[in-house]
Amino acid sequence: PIVAVVWRSIIQERERERERESRMDVIESLASKCRVATAHDGVLNSECAYTFHSPYTSPKGIVVNLWTFVGSVEELALPHDGDAGLFVRIVKSRVEKTVPEKEESCEETALSKKVTKLGVGVEGGFASEDEKFDTVCSYSIVAMARADGSCAVTAEVPYNEDSKSALPTGVCLSADSVIVHSGMAVVIDLAALGGFGAPPPGR
Repeated sequence: PIVAVVWRSIIQERERERERESRMDVIESLASKCRVATAHDGVLNSECAYTFHSPYTSPKGIVVNLWTFVGSVEELALPHDGDAGLFVRIVKSRVEKTVPEKEESCEETALSKKVTKLGVGVEGGFASEDEKFDTVCSYSIVAMARADGSCAVTAEVPYNEDSKSALPTGVCLSADSVIVHSGMAVVIDLAALGGFGAPPPGR
């Protein structure tokens, strides 16, 4: 029985390895459909372009196209049958900060002495929501294709420091540029400055 258990474990590990290789093959085949976002690109990485969904809305968050930089819910990621592409999935959640009971009572005592204004998030006021919660972010690289009127995930791998080495360099550069981008705020700021710093026409 022990030999059978060990053998079964080896077979399962080989199957998982084949699945990982298969997912990586799909992602590598679409690596040319990525580009690096610059400060002049409009990157929609904080909400869906078509709905009110955001990375916080559901466990699936939003997916951002690594070529067009348009963020959307998974179902609306590709417009036409036959389309395929790579995306970075962005999922965020707010987790209440855990404070040991003893420390919490000390903090409450200190807070009662410190609050001198009727306000939130201002000096002398009450703590803001950002001070009470931590934002937890997770990312993954997603290959998607559209057929028969619907989008489907064909491969997905977690995107973190451990998995980066196995992914194509171009995919990592593209995903990083989307994740750290300031989003549409940059485009709005450039427009407010009368196009200062914008690329020449036709570029």
